[in-house]
Amino acid sequence: MKRQKRFNLTLLTLMAFLALPVLVQAGQLTPSAPPSPTMKSLDELYQKLSTLETKMNLMQLRLAAGSRFADNGNGTVTDTSTGLIWLKNSNPCGFKNWNDAMAYCANLASGQAGLTDGSVAGQWRLPTKEELEGIGTNPPVTWDSGFPSVTWTMPGAPFTNVQTNQYWSSTEYAGDTTHAWLVIMYNGYVFHNPKPTGFYVWPVRNQ
Repeated sequence: MKRQKRFNLTLLTLMAFLALPVLVQAGQLTPSAPPSPTMKSLDELYQKLSTLETKMNLMQLRLAAGSRFADNGNGTVTDTSTGLIWLKNSNPCGFKNWNDAMAYCANLASGQAGLTDGSVAGQWRLPTKEELEGIGTNPPVTWDSGFPSVTWTMPGAPFTNVQTNQYWSSTEYAGDTTHAWLVIMYNGYVFHNPKPTGFYVWPVRNQ
C-alpha cells in the first residue's frame, strides 16, 4: 500500500511538471521574469564600464612605463596616479603674468609646443594649486601653503625643461583675488603672489 502511494505521488508530480508549459501558454500561470533594464540602469552600467576601462588603461600605461609618469609619444605625459595629462615640455612659453598664462593654456592645441595629440583649443588649462602640489608628491597630497608635510620630488624624465622656480596655478588667493597661488618646483613651497608678476606656465588637461 505504501509503495502504491509513493508511486501515485510521483506520478502526480510528473504530470504537474509536464502540464506546466501548457498552463503557462494558456495564461493560467504567469512565470516570473527579470525586470527589463531601464535607461538609468544601462547608463549606470556604461559609466561603471567606462571607469573600469580608464583604470585599466592607466594600469597598462604604468606597467609599460615602469613608473608613475608615462610618455605618450605625442608631446604629452600621463600621470597614472591621477589620470591628468601634462604637457611634456614643462616650459613652453617662458615667463607670463597670470592672465596671459591662463590665456596661453586655453588656446593651446595640437601642432603647438611639440603636441601631436589631436587636442584642440579649450582642452588645455592652467593647473590648480592642488594639481601642482600632487605632481611632486607620491601619492599625491595637498596642503594649504608653505612646504609640503611629505617628501617632495622635483619632476624629471619623461618631462623636459622643468624649471626649479615658481609655476603659476589657476587657483586665486581667496583673501585677495588680485593674487594667485604658485608652486616652486625645486622644493614644493606654496605661496601666493600678485597676478601681474611673470612666472612659469605648465599646461595640463583631463583625459
